[in-house]
Amino acid sequence: MRKKIIIALGSNYEPQLHIEKTKEKLERLLPGIVFSHNLWTQPIGIVSDRFVNALALAYTSFSKEHLEQLLKQVERECGRCAEEKKQGKIRIDLDLMLYGSERLHLQDWNREYIFTLLKDFDEDLLEM
Repeated sequence: MRKKIIIALGSNYEPQLHIEKTKEKLERLLPGIVFSHNLWTQPIGIVSDRFVNALALAYTSFSKEHLEQLLKQVERECGRCAEEKKQGKIRIDLDLMLYGSERLHLQDWNREYIFTLLKDFDEDLLEM
C-alpha cells in the first residue's frame, strides 16, 4: 500500500548546489515527488551559516525503515559526513517528517519555516 510522505531538506554548505543535487536524486528514487520552494532560514541549535530548507511530498510503497535507509544513502551520496557535521557543515540533511499518518520529528512540525513551506502544497495533498 502506498503511503504519503513528507521529507524535509536542509543544507548550510553550498546549500543551493546540494539542495538541487538532492532533489534530482529524490526524483529518481520517488517518481512523482513534488517540492516546495527553497527558503533561507537561520540555524536552529547549531552555530553555522544560514540554511536553505525545502519540503518534498511524495507517495511510496517502501517501508518506513527502508525509506529511512534510502534517505541516509542519498545523504552520503551528496557528501554528508560526520566529520563535517562536527564542524557545523551540513551538505544535506534529510528528515522523514511524515509516513502515512505517522508524524515524525515532532518538534520540527512547530517551526515557522515548516508552516511556510507546507503552504506550497495543494491542501488536498496534505489531508491526513
